[in-house]
Amino acid sequence: MALITGAASGIGRAAALRLAADGLRTSCFDLDAAGVAETVDAVVGAGGEALAIEGSVTDEVAAKNAVAATIDHFGSLDVLVNVAGIGHYSHADTETLEAWNRTIEVNLTGMFLMCRSACRNSWSAVAPS
Repeated sequence: MALITGAASGIGRAAALRLAADGLRTSCFDLDAAGVAETVDAVVGAGGEALAIEGSVTDEVAAKNAVAATIDHFGSLDVLVNVAGIGHYSHADTETLEAWNRTIEVNLTGMFLMCRSACRNSWSAVAPS
């Protein structure tokens, strides 16, 4: 079972399709609800099983909910693929602090929130009582 962030397009969609082709059930997580639905349709159309989850990796509650929804739906979470990210090119002397902070929020904080949520939920599911 795999959870892929940034799954609405590009590398995230390709990862979802590849993992599904290899037999993994996939949860597809992204802000773009329509894009996630297209990815899920493509996975299902290729014979795989997938779940669409809309949300932002930068939202702590959404990250926790994506992991919980994956485990609730599929029974486990074995693989987390952190693909969600943004980027643009600019010079440091003209870059805005707002753009810089948004990049850090999505690319670093988002990955941290997803990893932390996945670890906490996965470990608690297998921890001895």
